[in-house]
Amino acid sequence: MVSEITRRVNGRRPGFPIGALSGRKHRNYDRCLLLQIGDISPPVDLNSVKSGLGKLITSIPWQKVLLILAGGLVTYLVVPITAARYNDIRLLREARLARAVEFNTRNNDFNGKVNLTRTMMEMYVDHNSRMNITGTEFQDRRKELVKEYKERRLELDGAWWWPGQFSREAEALHLLTPDEMNQLGRSVEEYNASVLQTMNQLTYFWRFLDSPDYKADYQADSESKKRVDELKANMANEFGKQHTIRQEIVKKVVMLFEESQCRSSWRDMIGLPQH
Repeated sequence: MVSEITRRVNGRRPGFPIGALSGRKHRNYDRCLLLQIGDISPPVDLNSVKSGLGKLITSIPWQKVLLILAGGLVTYLVVPITAARYNDIRLLREARLARAVEFNTRNNDFNGKVNLTRTMMEMYVDHNSRMNITGTEFQDRRKELVKEYKERRLELDGAWWWPGQFSREAEALHLLTPDEMNQLGRSVEEYNASVLQTMNQLTYFWRFLDSPDYKADYQADSESKKRVDELKANMANEFGKQHTIRQEIVKKVVMLFEESQCRSSWRDMIGLPQH
């Protein structure tokens, strides 16, 4: 073995003074040479390796590592998703608020127009009575009333269709839950009924003023005055009553849209399924 080592060493490094070593030093040197040239491998203590790995694993601060990983997950995955959902929910809530404001605005618009029509008709009656309008002037005044009443009545016709359209739009945009949509449907029906009662009072008054039974000269026809006074009193009473009813309906609709959690609750924001 020594001669083989000497041969291979002398073959790799000419002139190496291998003969200068002997005895125990020679054997140790031979072993070192064998390790260097790869003829033998040092013995591996598996127990030592396992023990070292165990110490390494136990020395790692796993709690901190897990916290770092969780923080990264939240930062790069959860936060962007939650932010996107928050923006969607914010837009949804703004859409509901806009619908609530729209319902109130349309109701105010109807109230203004219907009261203006009522005032116009009452002014016509009061002017005829005060000025004692008769003959051709009375006929001319009636023609003016017919024209103006038709124009204002056509403007009021919008009150018949917008509540139903309002409800259909809310359903198409999924702004409310099915139960909330049922509540909205009932409110719309109540609102339309109130509008009908209000418009009927205008119709009753208009039909009498446009009939031959209406006379501007109250002293010549006291029955006409009684009927006018009766219609005016009924209209004033019903207008006040229906105005209060519509205001209460508007409050219910506005509250319904403001408090709705349809697709905008905290469960929706973090992606949890609804019950």
